[in-house]
Amino acid sequence: MRKIIFCLLLLFGALKTYSQDKDYFSTEFDANYYYYFVGNNNSNNLNYGFSLLVSKNIQKLKFSTGINYSIKSYNSQGDPFYSIEKRKYNFEYLNIPIIANIEIFSHKKFRSSILTGFTFNHIIDYDITSFYLNGETLTENNLLDNRKLGVIFMLGATFSKSIGNKCLLNLSPFINYKLIPDHDNQRPDYKNIPDDKISIGFRIGIEYLFKTTDNKS
Repeated sequence: MRKIIFCLLLLFGALKTYSQDKDYFSTEFDANYYYYFVGNNNSNNLNYGFSLLVSKNIQKLKFSTGINYSIKSYNSQGDPFYSIEKRKYNFEYLNIPIIANIEIFSHKKFRSSILTGFTFNHIIDYDITSFYLNGETLTENNLLDNRKLGVIFMLGATFSKSIGNKCLLNLSPFINYKLIPDHDNQRPDYKNIPDDKISIGFRIGIEYLFKTTDNKS
């Protein structure tokens, strides 16, 4: 973690050194939705997240980092042998995204860009709730024995609309591919974390631009 923070400080220091007067910083708060491909016998619940990002804008490039909190939840088929109707899996993640937007189109108040980067993700909570056929439930908490730091590659697009001269409304569809799993593999068991490689989603956010009023969007 210290190495990551040190690299981020070096990155933003370099950007500040080579920036011009019309380049600027910005900050963004966004809400996220995710859909995970967790197998044929599983179904997604509502998966969401929130991010706070700080960005350095240089010409047609925007470099961003910050912190993201997300929820991953899905249901699996039960086990009739144990009179279980279904199981509900819940994960909480703390993520550090490092991403770049490359502008490819701009016209008046609208612009679009390619979105790419990496996300370092870490499970901070994991529990399973079993629903029995007789109506009883059982929740198993703190199932974190095989977790580790994972890395995800992100690719997508961002569509932005200017709101006045200081704000942007951003909408970003994206696809995530898991490069390094966030857990160690174990022998087969219902408590195991699924090896889902791909997820899709979108985020919507409001970005505030710290720039002088003569820099038009």
